Amino acid sequence: MTRRIRVPAPPQPPEKPPFPLLASLAPVAGALVMWAFTQSPFALVFALLGPLVAGGGLVDSRRRRTKQARLAREQYAASLRAARQRIDAAHESERAELLRAVAPALDPLTHGTVTHERWRHEPGGPLTVSLGIGSVASELSIEGSAELDAGVGEEQSDLAMRAAQLDDAPILVDARAGIGIVGPALATRALLRAIVVQLAHSLAPDAARLHPKNLTDVSDLTWLLELPHASTDTMAATAPGESSHSVAPTVTTVHFTDLDGHSLALVALAAHERDLPRECHTIVSVSGVLAVVVRSPVEGSFATLLRPHMLSLESATQLAVRLRRRAVADGLTRRDSIPERVAFADLGEQPSPAQPTSLDCVFALGSASEPIMVDLVGDGPHALVGGTTGSGKSELLCAWVLAMAANRTPRDLNVLLVDFKGGASFRIIESLPHCVGTVTDLDPTEAERALTSLRAELRYRERVLAEHGARDVAEIERGALARLVIVVDEYAALVIEHPSLHAVFADIAARGRSLGVHLILSTQRPAGVVRDAVFANAPIRVSLRVLDSAESTAVIGVADAARLSPEHPGRALVSLAGSAPVELQPALVTAQDVAAIRSAAAQTPGDAGYAPRRPWLPSLPLSVTPSELAESEGEATGIRFALADRPFEQRRVAATYDPRVHGHLLVIGAKGSGRSTVLAALAASAADSGLAVTAVPSDIEGAWDVAHEVLEVVRSGNGAPQLCLIDDLDVVVSRLPDDYRDLFLGTVGILLHEGPFAGVHLVITTARVGSAISAVAALCESRLVLRMPDRHEHHVAGADPARFTAELPPGRGWWRDDLVQVAQVESSTPMPTRAAAGLEPLERRSMLVVSSRATELAATLDAAWGSGTVELLGFREPSSLTIGDPGEPTRVLIADPETWQGRWAQFTELGRHVPVAFHECTPGQYRQLCGSRALPAPLARPGDSVWLLHPGGRVTRARLPARGPDRPR
Repeated sequence: MTRRIRVPAPPQPPEKPPFPLLASLAPVAGALVMWAFTQSPFALVFALLGPLVAGGGLVDSRRRRTKQARLAREQYAASLRAARQRIDAAHESERAELLRAVAPALDPLTHGTVTHERWRHEPGGPLTVSLGIGSVASELSIEGSAELDAGVGEEQSDLAMRAAQLDDAPILVDARAGIGIVGPALATRALLRAIVVQLAHSLAPDAARLHPKNLTDVSDLTWLLELPHASTDTMAATAPGESSHSVAPTVTTVHFTDLDGHSLALVALAAHERDLPRECHTIVSVSGVLAVVVRSPVEGSFATLLRPHMLSLESATQLAVRLRRRAVADGLTRRDSIPERVAFADLGEQPSPAQPTSLDCVFALGSASEPIMVDLVGDGPHALVGGTTGSGKSELLCAWVLAMAANRTPRDLNVLLVDFKGGASFRIIESLPHCVGTVTDLDPTEAERALTSLRAELRYRERVLAEHGARDVAEIERGALARLVIVVDEYAALVIEHPSLHAVFADIAARGRSLGVHLILSTQRPAGVVRDAVFANAPIRVSLRVLDSAESTAVIGVADAARLSPEHPGRALVSLAGSAPVELQPALVTAQDVAAIRSAAAQTPGDAGYAPRRPWLPSLPLSVTPSELAESEGEATGIRFALADRPFEQRRVAATYDPRVHGHLLVIGAKGSGRSTVLAALAASAADSGLAVTAVPSDIEGAWDVAHEVLEVVRSGNGAPQLCLIDDLDVVVSRLPDDYRDLFLGTVGILLHEGPFAGVHLVITTARVGSAISAVAALCESRLVLRMPDRHEHHVAGADPARFTAELPPGRGWWRDDLVQVAQVESSTPMPTRAAAGLEPLERRSMLVVSSRATELAATLDAAWGSGTVELLGFREPSSLTIGDPGEPTRVLIADPETWQGRWAQFTELGRHVPVAFHECTPGQYRQLCGSRALPAPLARPGDSVWLLHPGGRVTRARLPARGPDRPR
């Protein structure tokens, strides 16, 4: 319908006013009348006012006309500007109407999408397509005055020309009349693809068939086969009606017909116009980026010059695939039954990647055994898989992973498998060379490790991209950074058990595309568990059978997955980027399928033996040998004693203890946590490095003696650097009598204070840091915390309570923020010790004996040494005693402490000549009788041993003679 724009009439010049004759004569007449009455010549002066009034009026009229003319011109200019704006607005509206008329067909070209307005062509109606963008005759016309003067006629002419031509408009033609395209092959094929995609978007697949002919490029045939209007029989057959005209072999045609064979649209390509079929009534000549419509069936409806639509082969293929998926989902193609069982071999050869960094693959078959292709990069970057127990989620995931790996090497693709069901789901594919790790059930420590490892992987990839100056993994050379696909089975159970993983998966979902990290998350019930940050970045949705229609709707947008039959395990619906779901049956993977792909990867030139980088190392082994520790990387100095796990660096290193740097070491752990294992590992490694080692015995006599011997070495300053090992300090202290505990701990404290100056460092183990040894523990600069009985004890030991794990294996603990596994030294390896002085037997000789059980001891010694040797003294015995004189027989005088206290002078005098044995006496009784403040060394078995005070003050221990069955204990 013609639209009219009215413009104002051009301004007319103002009329010239008449000469004011009456105004000029009136003053003259008045002057004559006044002169007649007054006879004064001065009255005639008023006659001069007439000419003056006339002249002033003329000047005023001229000025008024000039101003009116200027205002009229300004109003006219404003009206012209308003008219131009109305023309532009009308053109915009007209252009929008033209675009709306062809918008459904143009959307695939302009936005690369398939809209809901597809396949709306009415039978018998026009089949409008756009050839490109150009200028066409506008429906606007100009209405206004025809009186044009020299100043404004040109402006109105410009307005008329402006209104008559519509720029940047789609050049629309009716494809039913046939479209012929001539020009260079590259440009004409691009325009043909654009036209065919528009036709395929307008014509319903169940009402139209596609018949191409003389396609010179097999790639063009390939993308046409993806259209839902194409089928093997129609592609091979001659389109009905083609026999009525002769088509040269050099002419390519794409013919759309209805199901009865009647022509709907014809598009032909030729090098020259004369070669085109006569059915082509619209002829377009293409030259580079411009084209000319040289002929059209509608007179005056075509433009002389336009910018033709150009569609690349890749874009055309993607649009064709999307159209086919929509057609299958909408039920507009032939719906043959979906196979009940699909072997991996039934998928055929996997297609070559559309791009070097894509992950497109076929892992399932749809209706009529049609391969279903999914690209985790192009359609993703992430995928969400839902399905109830037993629906076949694990099998689908295995098929998907194997299909991606089929035509890619570990340089291009790495897969990390996360299974919260113990690892059974992925056992069949974890032997693939592309697999860089399998993560099973996580305890809290492993959950934190997972968090750290994944974040470290993201940082590593950011670092690699920065080094290459790239923003996306697709921009760097092959092999520098493989795409990493993280496949998680039972995702919901994983994040419910370990909520801290929510954040890292959301981070991967947001940044994974550019970093080349992709998620495939499988769970029974995604709703309410998979957070929006992950949902929004997972446009690939797969739903196997679910029990609730709401669960199906949450995943794929429709409730169809709730109606899938349980008789077909693995049957699923896939939706790509919000498209209508397509039903499919994934392939079943066998060990032979995996072996074949593993073999093919090993035979790839340049990739044989290639070991992909592992973003997630397995957990620390339960046992580490010294040889394995020696082969691990680590610091050159120090004592290697454990293997340290560093997930934040994605590696393992040898944990070293350097006494000069780390100071004294306190090892804390519950029973069975491996405290002695730590000492054995340190002792073996220190010995290998030439460092002397002294192990303090666990018995109280040995512990006391060796500790004091080491103290003498420290104070002498003459000893070599050594490592002093004290195992179970808390137990040793608890065994000591009350009088000795503080003294022993004081000795250890002195060693901790003064030892480093003499090169002596202590390694102490204990079950817990109790009040008894808290002062000693505070002097240890370093700590190794093994398994503790509860979180509180773990915290008291100096470790992070968040890292508490009740199930740590023996030898595993926290050392300087690293989780370590201590090396297991062979049990036959002796622990280096400095033996305490042994107990000499109590010899038969003259001596004094102080015993709290004097009577029983006298009987024992008498039985052992013969009668007559031992004399039991009482309080009323004679006051003169001699013992130890030359020539006298052996005489042993025994009395209890109270008796000897009463004979203190005799006791002191005799003690200068013979030894004094103290049996079952308290340290207080010993010091009282000896008059000394020094304590003797402790006795482990006071009933079987004695303190022996020699003349001169030296104190030793001695054991009593063996007693019979009736000997008192």
